[in-house]
Amino acid sequence: MNSDEQLRRFGERLREMRILMAANQQDFAALGGVKKNSQVTYETGKTAPTVEYLYRLAGHGVDIGYILTGRREDGSQGDEERLLIDLFAKLDTRERDAIMTMLASLTGKAADAERPVERPSRTLHAPRPAFRGEGDN
Repeated sequence: MNSDEQLRRFGERLREMRILMAANQQDFAALGGVKKNSQVTYETGKTAPTVEYLYRLAGHGVDIGYILTGRREDGSQGDEERLLIDLFAKLDTRERDAIMTMLASLTGKAADAERPVERPSRTLHAPRPAFRGEGDN
């Protein structure tokens, strides 16, 4: 993940925490000792905040570890990751394999370090219907 992507995700988690605290951007910015326009640039991932800003938020009970890493203080994942895990758990083995293959393809990484990424031997769609002359003997 490149630094632009990391900063964007940081901004998303920062915004999520602000909303969970039922604060508008101006009030949340004040907790961190900055102006609203700085808060906006942090949340949009355009700039990174200062350590002082993060310390001030932590002093108001904001889970800075979650904002920085996506992991909560108790070690749990964020809402988006929990939802993904819950949905994945509802899939059958074939569907899980398909999702893992897709994710491996999107990230450019092997789904399993032990085995290379391979195309599924079966497709997820129904077999193609027979056309004129096919299968007729």
